[in-house]
Amino acid sequence: MHKRALLSFGFLLVGTTLVLAQTGSDLYQAASPGVVYIQQAIKISPEYFPDTRLVGLLEQKLERKIVGDSLDLESGTGFFLDAVGHLVTNNHVIDRKEEKRGRENAAQGWGRYIDSSFSEKEMSLEDKRALKVALYKALANGPYVLQVLVGNKDFYEAKVLASNAKLDLALVEIPLKGSVALGLAADDSLIVGADVFSLGYPFGSDAVKKLTALSSSFTKGSVSAFREEKWIQHTATINFGNSGGPLLNGQGLVVGVNAALRTNANNTYFAIPVSTVRSFLSDNGFAGLPGIAPLAASLGPTAGALHQNSLGEYEVSSDLIFPKETGSQVFVDGVLVGSTPLFWNPPTSSFKVRIEGPLGYSEGPLRVLKSIQGSTEVRLPWWPYSANLTVTTASPGAKIFLDGKPAGTSPLTLAVPVGDHALGAQAPGMLYQESKITLTKDQDLAWEIPGEPVFPVQFQGSGLRPALKAAQGERVLTFEPTEDVLLPSGVWSVAWQGNDSFDDGRAEVTVVGTKTVLDAGPFQAHGSLLIKGLDPKANVLVDHGVVAVGADGVVAVAVGVHVVNLYQRGVKPVEKTEVAVRKGVVTEVVWTRQPSLGSYGNLALWTGVGGTVVGAALAGFGYYQYGDTVALAGASSYQDYLGRKSSAQSLFATGMIVGGVGVASAIIGLLLDVALDQDTRLPKPVSGEK
Repeated sequence: MHKRALLSFGFLLVGTTLVLAQTGSDLYQAASPGVVYIQQAIKISPEYFPDTRLVGLLEQKLERKIVGDSLDLESGTGFFLDAVGHLVTNNHVIDRKEEKRGRENAAQGWGRYIDSSFSEKEMSLEDKRALKVALYKALANGPYVLQVLVGNKDFYEAKVLASNAKLDLALVEIPLKGSVALGLAADDSLIVGADVFSLGYPFGSDAVKKLTALSSSFTKGSVSAFREEKWIQHTATINFGNSGGPLLNGQGLVVGVNAALRTNANNTYFAIPVSTVRSFLSDNGFAGLPGIAPLAASLGPTAGALHQNSLGEYEVSSDLIFPKETGSQVFVDGVLVGSTPLFWNPPTSSFKVRIEGPLGYSEGPLRVLKSIQGSTEVRLPWWPYSANLTVTTASPGAKIFLDGKPAGTSPLTLAVPVGDHALGAQAPGMLYQESKITLTKDQDLAWEIPGEPVFPVQFQGSGLRPALKAAQGERVLTFEPTEDVLLPSGVWSVAWQGNDSFDDGRAEVTVVGTKTVLDAGPFQAHGSLLIKGLDPKANVLVDHGVVAVGADGVVAVAVGVHVVNLYQRGVKPVEKTEVAVRKGVVTEVVWTRQPSLGSYGNLALWTGVGGTVVGAALAGFGYYQYGDTVALAGASSYQDYLGRKSSAQSLFATGMIVGGVGVASAIIGLLLDVALDQDTRLPKPVSGEK
């Protein structure tokens, strides 16, 4: 826990350097150098303290430097995984979500300390206020830093390499060579009732503490239960500030990362299992850290079912059974007593046993108790023999996989259990073949994973791509639908089984080092569109192209999503819309025919043309009749002449009016006709599967 008081449940981790500890004090002496104090802090700049006298009084009271140093906001614990500065802690120890509140809380804490620690003779009220304001500004505006205190002496600035809020784990790095690594126990190596030990920095530094007095605390307890989500419940006391610290077994190996406590219950503390830590490292590409082998079996001993006392001795009866695999040799106090399977009665009550097998060994002190009846199977923690493996690839930085699990990046050196293993690698633009290797005890093996350049092959065809199998002789490469197709140079036979988008198919592809196309168009699966309400004069457009429609209104199209549009002059078209077509399924598109505004255009146009012609004729005839020669020729008197001129004038005006209306009608009709294909108020088709 750090000072932020995490009350929810949380999770842990380690390397392999500690040996079996005989007592709690031995365990603490061996493990404490590998445990560190972690703090989120603010660097304090001198620019905020114009009156150096006041801050000098505070530094004198604390016996520590403040200006030019840093003050903590939150604190927790961590532990080293290797000798080059990689360490594990809780995510909530390094999380900056509460940084603003932490700055404010720290400023308030220092204000309370100043008020309570200085009398008016030592510092006036005005000086106290000035000092508190200066500290507040320094804490509010100073640069943030994540620091790790090693050996209760030296601070190092830290960098977060990986974090997971859900698992509550983080991997942190500091620039330190020669750090003391703790060892990771085997997954699921604990049993209820087993002794466990907590190491950490409860309560942090606090505002009133001197850093010179800071040291880790050590408590003992036992495993109480295994809770949902694989929490380890235990009684090895932890407090706020212990977050991220190790939970150790009797051999000094990390079995969990302390992360949470229950404030409404006594002796109820929770740790994240070491198996979760391994998964966290592997998922983030750090399984290959120095001292961290990628296999659970190599990270610590396998589970032992025997109970240990406070001295680290395994308690047994006087009838012992050694059931380890046939051929393992059993040594008691260094003397060979037989090979497994072995039944043996110890002549003394206390002795040391070592069992050596072809792949590993186990050892530990045993104590015979008369109170234990029957036979005891001796199942001590099992340590596999290891070999040193150095892996290289043609492209440095390639991801290395050991037995299918991420192990790190090349070049990579790691300790691996003896036996048979599979090596693989991944890198952009390269295809690496899986290698089979066999390792023996104490072997140093350098292995380069064979690889070759690969080039992209584009699968051409609409819809969900099927899984592809590319064959070149006896060599077969498989690509799932979501994977990029990358093949080495040469001629490949690519085959696939049909899916909803494609029928079964096979095609030859020649990869020549440039982008290659695999045309699956001829193997595209088909479905059907059923157009309901279709007019015989209508055009059906699929993906903007006219298609043939059967007498039953069915259109055969490739599966996938298509843009469908139905069009006929004078009728509102179906809006262009996406219709999903599935293999072997008839998809309906319903067309409700409605007159378009443009359907009235022709009537208005030709009516206007006719009106224009009639109006022009009337106007022309009236104009002709209006002339003096025509009017006088037919007039019998002057009054008749004037009457004829008036009638001609009226006829001309009427013709002009009729012609004007005709022209207007023709223009309106023309505009409506143009609007035939521009109606924006289009009904969407109703589509569905039949």
